[in-house]
Amino acid sequence: MTAIVEATIKVSAILAAGFGLAALLRARAAALRHWILAAAIVGAALAPALTAIAPAWHVGTFDRGRPAAGTTAAPATISAPAQSTVGVAMTVAVADAPRADRSDLASAVTRLWAGGAVVCVLPLLAGLARLAWIGYRSRRIVDPAWIEILADVKHESGLSRRIRLLETDRPALVVTWGAAAPKVLVPRDALAWPRERIRVVLRHELAHIRRADWLVQMLAEVVRAVYWFNPLLWIACRRVREESEHACDDAVIGLGVEAPEYASHLLDLARTMPPRRGVWVPAQAIVRPSSLERRITAMLNVRIDRKPLSAASRVTLSLAILAIAVGVAGFRAAAQSSTVLTGTITDQLGGVLPNAPVLLTDLGSGAKHEVRSSRNGQYEFVGLPSGEYLLSIDGIPGFKRVQQRIILTGDTMKRDVTLQIAAIQETIRVTDGPPPDAVPRGPVQRKPRPAAEPCAGDCVGGNIGVPTKLRDVKPIFPSSQSGTGGVVNLRGTIDTAGHVIGLQVVGEANADLAQAAITAVSQWEFEPTRLDGVVIETEINVSVSFAAVR
Repeated sequence: MTAIVEATIKVSAILAAGFGLAALLRARAAALRHWILAAAIVGAALAPALTAIAPAWHVGTFDRGRPAAGTTAAPATISAPAQSTVGVAMTVAVADAPRADRSDLASAVTRLWAGGAVVCVLPLLAGLARLAWIGYRSRRIVDPAWIEILADVKHESGLSRRIRLLETDRPALVVTWGAAAPKVLVPRDALAWPRERIRVVLRHELAHIRRADWLVQMLAEVVRAVYWFNPLLWIACRRVREESEHACDDAVIGLGVEAPEYASHLLDLARTMPPRRGVWVPAQAIVRPSSLERRITAMLNVRIDRKPLSAASRVTLSLAILAIAVGVAGFRAAAQSSTVLTGTITDQLGGVLPNAPVLLTDLGSGAKHEVRSSRNGQYEFVGLPSGEYLLSIDGIPGFKRVQQRIILTGDTMKRDVTLQIAAIQETIRVTDGPPPDAVPRGPVQRKPRPAAEPCAGDCVGGNIGVPTKLRDVKPIFPSSQSGTGGVVNLRGTIDTAGHVIGLQVVGEANADLAQAAITAVSQWEFEPTRLDGVVIETEINVSVSFAAVR
């Protein structure tokens, strides 16, 4: 829902800028105003894509360049393992505050938007299908007069594309559509038109083709279907259509046709064409009763600027609208009430972890906010704008790093995180030679092991007792692999009895070398890991390097 609101704000701002610029230039040519409105619609369509590259900014009191307010606490005493550990990135599933009401509302809004978009798209698709059917049923015009005049008008318009002239039995249609292969459709009675009228009509329709008006109108219709609830899009579609007709009228008059003569041709066409009842097609029509009066008034106004738009003006206006679109696309909507993100950090037995560094990164702007957990393990960020963030907890000795994506939507959100003990890492080098002498050992002495019970209340956790190796067995270099060598990576678990269990080979390894490594490591015994005084299982990673001696 937030994304829809944010996109609507951006689209509205770009269109409003286009309307404002067109209003400032209302005394200039219609071609100029049409180009501005078309560029604004293109900018509105591109706004969601530009969001990914546009510099981020927002409206609100929260400073994205400054860490969000949070709680801090004095450092807590955490005993770190003496052996080296490897932090493994993982994603933790954490509980979220109840958001059923917001989810239901967002789901309802999404369904409403999708339903409205479908309602708007279906008539457009039906109109395109109807237009394709009419074009398929129509006949090509082979009349020499039409072919000759078409060639002349193409030459004076600078068009080299192939243009198809079609005649239809539908008397109300004089339209132009298509991009790669444009088509001009006229009623069968048009074959009897005088040459002057044929030339006027073709000049008007080819002006639409040269200006790519049909593509602009189709893009406007699609954007309107997506943002059907935004009245600015409905106004933009109507304005673009009207300005394109005025611009084509100016182009016809600019080619030497007298304005009164041109107006009389349009009036005659309007009189001879019966009303189009229920026949709507998404194409440029030369006569629309709703706008004909304004067009004729503009034709007869000798003070109107009718100059064509230069290439330099097109580039300048396009860059101006693009700059506005990029600036608007960087907007990030801040919620009316800033989000508060809070939670508790604990170890896997429930002990709270004070002074834990918590980093929150805004994935949209890259801004970073950091706090440390309080003495009861709680952390808190306040004043966060809505958006997608990455929550990271790293740098706590003996624990794995945690990373999690979070979407903030303006409400208070709770994220409790449980940290897991990091894996033990050990590296062994075995050389090709006589087996090592056996070292006699007495019985393994172990300390009493209390039962594993979760921490009750807010007791401080994070106190790690390092697993101590009590029995060490070196792998024996297999005689079958003498002179070769290789590396075997193993992954397993030190259970609560201190035995190494569940050994698996990680990656590819020679079968004989892997068996030798597993045989030795599976005989190791440890005084197991203790967390907060309680024996727990621990992951162990062993890398055995078999080196051949020549």
